[in-house]
Amino acid sequence: MRRACSNVGDRMESDASPFPNWETINQWQPPARPSRRWVKKVWQPIRAPQAQLSHWLRQTDAQFSKELARGLKKWNLIASEWEALRQMYNPARTSPLAMARALAMTKGGASKLIDRLIKKGLVEKQVASSDRRYRVVGLTRAGKRLVPCLAKLVVSTERRFFCRLSTDGQRGLMDDLKLIVGAAHRKYLKTWVSESGGGGQWAYERTVWFRG
Repeated sequence: MRRACSNVGDRMESDASPFPNWETINQWQPPARPSRRWVKKVWQPIRAPQAQLSHWLRQTDAQFSKELARGLKKWNLIASEWEALRQMYNPARTSPLAMARALAMTKGGASKLIDRLIKKGLVEKQVASSDRRYRVVGLTRAGKRLVPCLAKLVVSTERRFFCRLSTDGQRGLMDDLKLIVGAAHRKYLKTWVSESGGGGQWAYERTVWFRG
């Protein structure tokens, strides 16, 4: 019993020793630094954003979207909802899938957009007369009365935003943008038709994109 107590006392004294363990301290070494010749340069010289055309396209789109959003806020609408209303402003009703293709959106995104417009009383869904399994969408009377007012707002916003460009400059800019977007879309359609293996959809997709 006395031996066990002495062992416990010795262990407690060794644990509570105020002197540092010099053997451990002498064995410690600082971490080795990597050689400078193996260190790679993290920062590489690149072009400034202001020197890229895409930067100014994004800035132009952002600024115009802000100006248009201020005007559409009066009717509690956003730019994508205005685009959908403009696409549906015709006597013939359309399907949600055709709306998604015309707006360059996914089918789910177009469905959510249409549902928001239905809650606002501007769009309605009906059963297709040719096939009752499908539904078509169109504008209500309130939506038909609202679209011309929104069109005037968009025209006035464009005139105010692009007033620094001449008429010829605006037409040239529009032609250039049509050329770029049309070429990119035709490339997408060719890839989509080749992957899907169906040539019958080519004419339909082309009419949806290039209609007036």
